[in-house]
Amino acid sequence: MDQLLNVDLQEQAPSAEETPSGNAIITTYEIVVNNSDIGGAGVDKLYFHDGTKTPSESYADIQMYSPNTELLWGSTDADDYTLKTYTAFPFEFTGYERRTTGSLPRPSITFANINRTFTAYLENYDELIGAKVIRRKTLAKYLGENPPVEFPKEIYYIERKTLENQLQVQFELASNFDVQGITLPTRRVIATRCPWKYKDATIGGCDWEANSKHDYTIRGKTYLDEKVYLNANNEYIIASETSSSSTFSVWSTDADASGSTYSKGNYVEYFSPLATDYDIDSATGTTSTSVYTIDETDINITPTALINDSDGITTSDTTIDFDGASSAIVFPTKGVIQIEDEAIKYDNRSSTQFLNCTRAFNSTTAATHANNIQIVGEEHINVRGSTVSAWDHDEVHLKIKTIVESGGDTVITVISPAANGFSSYNGGGILSPTRNTLYKCLRDHTPTIATRPGKSGTTWELGDICSKSITGCKNRFGFNPGGGWSNGISGIRTRKPRGQSSQKGSGYVVIPTLTIGDSWAANTAYSVAPSNPPPPGYGFVAHGDNHYKVTTAGTSTSTPPTHGEDGATAGTGATFEWLGKRATAEVTALTEGAILTASLSLTETGSGYVGYQPYYPVTVGVSWAATTEYSLNAYIAHGTNHYKVTTAGTSNTTPPTHTTGAETEGAEFTYLGARAMMAVILKAEQVTVALPFGGFPGALGYA
Repeated sequence: MDQLLNVDLQEQAPSAEETPSGNAIITTYEIVVNNSDIGGAGVDKLYFHDGTKTPSESYADIQMYSPNTELLWGSTDADDYTLKTYTAFPFEFTGYERRTTGSLPRPSITFANINRTFTAYLENYDELIGAKVIRRKTLAKYLGENPPVEFPKEIYYIERKTLENQLQVQFELASNFDVQGITLPTRRVIATRCPWKYKDATIGGCDWEANSKHDYTIRGKTYLDEKVYLNANNEYIIASETSSSSTFSVWSTDADASGSTYSKGNYVEYFSPLATDYDIDSATGTTSTSVYTIDETDINITPTALINDSDGITTSDTTIDFDGASSAIVFPTKGVIQIEDEAIKYDNRSSTQFLNCTRAFNSTTAATHANNIQIVGEEHINVRGSTVSAWDHDEVHLKIKTIVESGGDTVITVISPAANGFSSYNGGGILSPTRNTLYKCLRDHTPTIATRPGKSGTTWELGDICSKSITGCKNRFGFNPGGGWSNGISGIRTRKPRGQSSQKGSGYVVIPTLTIGDSWAANTAYSVAPSNPPPPGYGFVAHGDNHYKVTTAGTSTSTPPTHGEDGATAGTGATFEWLGKRATAEVTALTEGAILTASLSLTETGSGYVGYQPYYPVTVGVSWAATTEYSLNAYIAHGTNHYKVTTAGTSNTTPPTHTTGAETEGAEFTYLGARAMMAVILKAEQVTVALPFGGFPGALGYA
């Protein structure tokens, strides 16, 4: 479609004032800050233009299609694009000329800063250093085309900030260039951009494991063989029973618990065969399992253990005792285990227990299991080379059910993907261990053997992709398995619900206090903290300098939790698991009676914050309480309003809700204005790691 632009340019000289508006050249810009929400919830881009005027239009917002992810630039599929609004904004872009000799140009971009918009961006997003700036050009008449019709885009990276004052902010940019596929110089260094080949420590500096598993030591505690997947946007892709745009399930011809098809953009895990092969000595099978015997021992494919409970385990037990664990391969700190026909997900483990278990995982059925039944890790094998087609599973992975040594042989029982043909097979072929790999679905389809990941390039692509940024490197090597996928607070901001203005409040005359987390209360019923986004504070509490999650439901007593990482506080009613140090924040200034994000500051970042933003509500001001004595000129808040005490007294059981004047509810409360609403900004905890080569991506103390 670029040919359309060439024809238009050869026929006439487009400009904003002298030709029909459809032929005016339009220039738009995008600033990309990965994993930031800089443009709103789930939006990592700013979209804007310089207000180029056409004969029929003024300096208004314009719309143009933009790819759904950075990997989709150039796609010819209209589904890969979304119509975006580019806001007219006062700025100047200079120094972008093209040269064939001499040094590379260093363009500058200067933004108006009268309302401190870019000062807020600088404070919240590391001064935008390393952010990608995309310059797009098209003709006005092609703005609505999908896929977009445009000139080749220009890409720059913000190298440094050169000016900041109350009127403007200026950045110097570095160009990203190619010369007929050859990068000059051979090793290019751009701020925050990684030059190493992903997963290739032999010739580069990236020693991330090919199977995406890594060992971590966090605050003195070791987590072995943790599986960590990130996509190109530095987002964690986590295990689930269903595949989605943020979760993965294990690929099978039955798809997953969500249905019999896979949808575009969803993730799956697939187990590819490794180079190590074992000859199959004999085999037997039924309609649900197949058994392979190998004339070798000490085949370390998966960790194993035995149930250690004289009563066995019931269908509802969420703690599983074990002993006799293998030493050559250990169970990861969290993951999935297989006991007979049931898959069980566990969130943590000790040396003798699997903890916080989710039963009947991956569409299996919860069952009772007797003492001394074998427990195996979630590992798979591959069988191929059989002369009987029903037993030759090509490169389709088979899930291990049990693995035992007997009489100098190793006997492996797997869950079979087919239901016939087993009786005609008694040996031959080879068996291989596998390596887990993340794949992303390219189109909606019903899975078949022919469309399995790694086989069909039109159906699947690799999903575990390095973003080539320091943020991606930090998220991988600095992952905190003890804290979950989000385990820190990087900032605090005023809330801005979709379609509404920022909830910065009004009428403030004194700076209010800020409290992070739902504060523990006596004689209160607490439910177990869930794994999905709940109402604010549900299952998570804070007290003093610590914060906790509820692991056993109950009604709190008068004794608050005060314990740290080890132990528990007796007599607390419910069971509170320590997560980490409590974060604290403050308001540094008021602006015409309101609170701006730029005036919010973390005084303690805290640690161990897991899950979702609603778990940790921010309370602005001192909340009203019933039957409480209030002194004159005190300030309180309730719901979406805040008040001043203009007549001292003891509050009754009716809270103030009025929005004008003064009312007496035991004490007299005079309405001041709307209460400000805040939200925390979660981040992945950065952990100091030591990597080879002493340089990028990780010298000592690199976090």
